[in-house]
Parts: sequence; structure tokens; C-alpha cells
Amino acid sequence: MRVGIAIWGRKISPVLDVSEAVLVVEFSGGERTDIETVELGGWGMMRRARLIGDLGLDTLICGALSDRLAGLLAWRGVRVIPWVSGDVDDVLSAFVDGKLSGQRFAMPGCRGGGGRGLGRGGAGRGGAGQGGTGGGRQGGRKHEGG
Repeated sequence: MRVGIAIWGRKISPVLDVSEAVLVVEFSGGERTDIETVELGGWGMMRRARLIGDLGLDTLICGALSDRLAGLLAWRGVRVIPWVSGDVDDVLSAFVDGKLSGQRFAMPGCRGGGGRGLGRGGAGRGGAGQGGTGGGRQGGRKHEGG
């Protein structure tokens, strides 16, 4: 499994649209097998979506993102878990343990954080795993408890 995390130092980047880098972590059997940082630089939205899509991620964890970038990533088949904040290592551990949803990792003003997903997985809630919506933008932008 390949997981990407939009980073700002050792924290989740608050806004994917302007994030400087994505930390890509490869897992096998629940263990981290490879870690690399991919710089996003000052690329525009289309190039940013292409770069992220080309990483072959199963999941991208991030803070906020624009509807346009969410749509571009969904079109490229990237499952996004938005509205997440916190320390990168804590978020990764919670994701692997299936405990990313809830207040602990929710961005301020968002209830439940990390429990909603955008992108792959079929239409409707629950289709994307980790409690995600799976069907693109519908429902994935709601801030319901989870």
C-alpha cells in the first residue's frame, strides 16, 4: 500500500493546493518499507494533480483542499482523506491502526476529520474505506461526526 501525506515540516500541510511536498510511505504487511519526499514546488493545480496522480498512491491524506483540486485528483483515481491535521508520524500510525477518524486529527472547525474520503471506491458513503465516501466530491466535504 502506498500512502501520501501532504506535509509542512513534520505536520500535515493545512492546504494541499499550496503544500510544498508529499511524503510517500510504502507499507507491506503493516510495516513501513519505503519512505520518500516528493517536492511539489510552485506547480499550478493541473501539474500538481498530475504529479500526485503519477505517484501511484492508494490514499492521500491532507488538510484542506479546493473543490477543483479534489475533482482533478478524483478524476485521476486518487482517494483523498481530507480535513486532517496533526503530526505526520501520529497521523500515519492512526491511519494504519484504522483510528484516523475522530476529533484528535480533525482540522479546527471540522468534526470527525479523516473519516471522510474523496476519490476511488464506488458511489456513496463507506465505499472508500476508512469510513470514506468514495464517490468524488458529494458527501466528502460534509463535516459530520464519524
